[in-house]
Amino acid sequence: TQPLNAGAFHWFDRFLKGADSMAVIKEPAVPMFNKDDLRVFAELPKDEINTRIDETFVPLANPPVPQTKEEWEKMRDGWMKVLREKVFRNPSILLDPNPVPEPVFTNHHQVRRGILLGKSPDAFHVEILATQFRILPVTIPGVREVKGDEAARVLLASTMANHAAATGLNLIILPSTFRQGPIIPGILKYFDMPQAIAMAAEKTKIRITGRREDWVWAIQTAEKMGFAANLEIVPALEVVDVKKIWDAAPHNAFTSLTKSKDEWFITFREGSAHVPGLDGAVRVLVSKDGSAWESAAVLTESGIDLRDPKFCTSEDGRLMLSMGGSIYDGSPAPGAKRKLTGARSRVAFSTDGRTWSAPQPVCEDNQWLWRVTQRPHGLPYFENDPRGVPAMFYGISYPTNIPEAQSKLSLWESPDGGKFTRLANPDPGKSLWLNETTLRFDESGNMMALARSDRKGTNAFFGLSKPPYKTWSWTDPGHIIHGPDFIRLADGRMIYAGRDIVNGKANTTVGFLTATGQAMPMLVLPSGGDCSYPGLAKGPDGQLFVSYYSSHEGKTSIYFARLKMAP
Repeated sequence: TQPLNAGAFHWFDRFLKGADSMAVIKEPAVPMFNKDDLRVFAELPKDEINTRIDETFVPLANPPVPQTKEEWEKMRDGWMKVLREKVFRNPSILLDPNPVPEPVFTNHHQVRRGILLGKSPDAFHVEILATQFRILPVTIPGVREVKGDEAARVLLASTMANHAAATGLNLIILPSTFRQGPIIPGILKYFDMPQAIAMAAEKTKIRITGRREDWVWAIQTAEKMGFAANLEIVPALEVVDVKKIWDAAPHNAFTSLTKSKDEWFITFREGSAHVPGLDGAVRVLVSKDGSAWESAAVLTESGIDLRDPKFCTSEDGRLMLSMGGSIYDGSPAPGAKRKLTGARSRVAFSTDGRTWSAPQPVCEDNQWLWRVTQRPHGLPYFENDPRGVPAMFYGISYPTNIPEAQSKLSLWESPDGGKFTRLANPDPGKSLWLNETTLRFDESGNMMALARSDRKGTNAFFGLSKPPYKTWSWTDPGHIIHGPDFIRLADGRMIYAGRDIVNGKANTTVGFLTATGQAMPMLVLPSGGDCSYPGLAKGPDGQLFVSYYSSHEGKTSIYFARLKMAP
């Protein structure tokens, strides 16, 4: 703003240029540049290191698995010393005779105090927890169960407190590295999460719900040092069964999955090829239990290639299908060359999943509203608003038929799913070319987005926005995730699925998202080649249902997987 600019310019002129203290500043009154005029790179160089420069100052620790008890004790005692004297740099907090009452992390004065002392909020939280564990161990009876970043903070705190802090720790969706977990500056110079697990497991029972291969170092150390019985790794996700459920068309792809009125529905596009081929149709399958599937409906539109169908189950009981409609020139005959000339999103509705209204255009021409999500009734629309507002439909669109460098995301809102208006521009810029985006909401009304990036070599992006959704923050989840879907369970866990590159090949991957949007892959479904675009839904008896398509068995076909989720 102009007042802030004037103050900054005045300071520069006075203290750096020796100007008179009463000199008048005129330059900030008129903007001199547009943002595009200041752009240095249209695309970041492939050899850039700015985004990971902190890792070049000091090499990351890569300790070997100890082979003798003496080696282990030297490692462990050394890490304990640097935890107290270098990483946290405030050992007196562990000797504070006055415990800090819970919940300490919600006390903004305490957090500000930590920041002023040069600590990250996460590091300060660990110190407070360590103090509580040392002074009040009786307040933590039995096994302590914690999830995500909080699991990592509790793990470090119990280690610093030099006792178990409980008869055991049940760590659910624990980040496998501090790169994904809480921000503890300096810790990676010495050790990472597997080493912290080994130190904790020497003193108490540790149960990790996650992926065994992430904890090989801790497992091998526990076995060699004789405390293997204290470390248990429970798979967070396990495949119960996977089966092909549809392959009638030459190309079957781009799925979505939902439950409505005690029935399960899967939708996808049928066509002669991925693109453009013959004009595509949208098929809907239905099942009572996920075992036997049958066709419930087929949606077509003359002269329009219907693509990327996505379900949204509304609170009034209707099923909504959002889909893209592409328009090509040239003949639709097999083998004919066709060029995309336009596109526009469409919606259709049904009360039973079998009879659907005709697809109707929404948004504007050349806007692709990739997936629509309804924000439930009663969630606050303004921060700390206790009243809530009626249910609304939201979707993030991206433009089509334009150069990728000009592509920007836009957020659209609708009261009924039939008429959408542009609400905001959440695009993070940086020539990331974000497009396919899934939106979800938490109980506070916050909007979360998982978006694909089409810039080569770039990961997906996770966005977060508070009501009224005008401003956004974006983070890199660390994985590609094409055709993304994610859901949020009642306990706060977020499960995602999409196409990732595993050992140099494209596969459909399922995993967890941390609260800060870091992706933690858990398993790879049978898949390959032209694949992915999954649908996710919580099934009965602790199961997770996944729909997706793949060409690993030849032609592109639709698959349905049942996964078992650890509680």
